[in-house]
Amino acid sequence: MVTPFLNARDFIFQAQNKTDLEEQKLLLQKAFDQLTTATNAVYTDLKTSADHLAKLTIRSFFRNTKQIQNYMNFLALDMQLATKFVGVYMQVLDYLGDNQSVQLISARYQYVLKDFFTKGIGKKNISADEILQMNYPYTESNRFC
Repeated sequence: MVTPFLNARDFIFQAQNKTDLEEQKLLLQKAFDQLTTATNAVYTDLKTSADHLAKLTIRSFFRNTKQIQNYMNFLALDMQLATKFVGVYMQVLDYLGDNQSVQLISARYQYVLKDFFTKGIGKKNISADEILQMNYPYTESNRFC
């Protein structure tokens, strides 16, 4: 998922160095295509990681805490990447003057976040956010941050 984002970044850098408006638009359209791929990949990864975490946390006993922690880290990284990818995606679309698509990308991002925080998953039918909260290794130093 990172490779298409880096490809998009390269197209954006190339567009910045062009003086011809049509060449800029062509390069930004290529960046748009790569950002679509990157964003779809991170959304898919977010859902997949949340589903795996839900499966790993079904039982109270015999848990593989290292594996649970790994998936929690994957989810945290996916959330950060999704935010970055969508931000760049919206900037490219804004520069291209496609305000309608900017609104659609923003709405889709909000929908994904809402699902993460509210949609029940797994056999327990609780949100990915709740699963994270219930399994985070809280200590006295990070409990009220």
